[in-house]
Amino acid sequence: MLLKLLMGIGVGFLLAFPVVSHADTLNFTLTEPKNTYTWSLPSNPVPSSVIPGKEFAFYDLPISLNGSR
Repeated sequence: MLLKLLMGIGVGFLLAFPVVSHADTLNFTLTEPKNTYTWSLPSNPVPSSVIPGKEFAFYDLPISLNGSR
């Protein structure tokens, strides 16, 4: 019984943290009723600006609006 519980916890723990593949880029899409925005970041992005615990920013990030840059 204890072994089943521990195995269940182990499987639950693995499912809680997705396996990350090592891709070159991460692609994002934001869709709203009239527009779709798409952009990409490297797999390990370094923000241009950081305020620890509050915010970060990426400058000069190419964003596509409805398929046009």
